[in-house]
Amino acid sequence: MKSKHILFTMICVSALLISSNEVWANQEHNVTVRVNGIAISMTEAPAYIDTNLSLTYVPLRFVSEALGAEVSWNSDEFSATAKLDKREVEVGIDRETMKVTQNGTTVGHILEGKARLDEFPNKDGVVEGRTMVPLRAISEGLGAKVDWTQETSTVDITLTSAPVQTTKPWETWTADPENSELAVALFEPMKYDKTTKTLTIKIPEFTDGEVTVRGNGPKGVKLQLKKNVEYVLKDGEWAQIYVEAHKNSTGNVETYCIYPSSKAVRGFDSRLPDDLEPVVIDSSSKGVETPAKVVTLDAIFAGLHAKK
Repeated sequence: MKSKHILFTMICVSALLISSNEVWANQEHNVTVRVNGIAISMTEAPAYIDTNLSLTYVPLRFVSEALGAEVSWNSDEFSATAKLDKREVEVGIDRETMKVTQNGTTVGHILEGKARLDEFPNKDGVVEGRTMVPLRAISEGLGAKVDWTQETSTVDITLTSAPVQTTKPWETWTADPENSELAVALFEPMKYDKTTKTLTIKIPEFTDGEVTVRGNGPKGVKLQLKKNVEYVLKDGEWAQIYVEAHKNSTGNVETYCIYPSSKAVRGFDSRLPDDLEPVVIDSSSKGVETPAKVVTLDAIFAGLHAKK
């Protein structure tokens, strides 16, 4: 997983990032963001105020998870499109304005709508590039009301269509129609017995690319997992299974890291309860910016079933 993130950073940071020392010198991180009165935890990268511009920036992932928008990333143009109800906002790295459309018709361009790539260390200390977007511009572009309270450094977003949290983020997973070959080959034949906590897994091979697999058992002991061999792993026999596929024809990458319990990944997302079994970190990518996400194995099973 680390190697993939480092590759992402090498692709885009050299051309698009100013020095991290200068960036952090102009950032105020003591800011709270609330959506419909609920404080939002930013696990991927922190919200901050650019003190030079007096603008609050949030990670692109916030737009999909907290505002409920459907977000797509264009790696060729370094731009993102967020769709919510009948409104659509297009934002680009270092693009001065943000384009807003409603019912397919352009209704305006918002100034101070420039997205940027910033560097943040992850929980392992590895520096990663993250797309950050101006909070007020993208929220208002999607039809929200934005208020700022100076005394508490709080941004309040009121959005009538904000998602009702009937399901948790880790309970849903959707197969990417353009980048899910490994998910289908790996997870469809996989089985997990909740009573005995036994995992049945078979690592696939690809003709169009390379599949990498690594496994760890208790106390860091390496698991020797061969491709096209079915393994039955009992409770306590495995601690982590990492599978990644690089596809020659598209350049896409699929990466899944499977853990027996969410206790092992609480540092990745502090919202996770401790009793989820098993869980998967999905950090697959079709371009520069693809936020990793923790989901349950059941969520992936359900997502693949819905894909059929």
